[in-house]
Amino acid sequence: MNLNSILFVLCFMVFSCEPVYRADIVNKSNSNGIIEIYFDSTTLKEFWDGNDYQGFLANYPNVFGVSSFDYDSIELKASYNLGPYSSFPLEAGIGNAPTYILFDKIVIALTDTIIELDNRDSIQNAFLKIDKRTWEYCLE
Repeated sequence: MNLNSILFVLCFMVFSCEPVYRADIVNKSNSNGIIEIYFDSTTLKEFWDGNDYQGFLANYPNVFGVSSFDYDSIELKASYNLGPYSSFPLEAGIGNAPTYILFDKIVIALTDTIIELDNRDSIQNAFLKIDKRTWEYCLE
């Protein structure tokens, strides 16, 4: 084995062991819904180190089949449709648990209900740990 092969195998072993988590908003009702996500500008500016993050937000969460129908680059707000008996992948990543640090506020509107998670603590508290690496906020 050459040095590059050894480095590749070592990197693969280290990075393949990293735990992956996910946090989903799950609509268990037969109502259509709308999710409005307000992103945290301070966190984004820090993470992106002054670079343009608008493209990232306009395409968030960058998952096949999920896209915003409205994006406001001034308010840093994206709106998504949430169909009946469907889910929205709010956050996923490498680590032990979601941090929700990208979000300032989440507003969910169903036919007869409006739910406002107006800060990071209320977002964190709304999600229940389902198993070792999965969190869900269920709408019923």
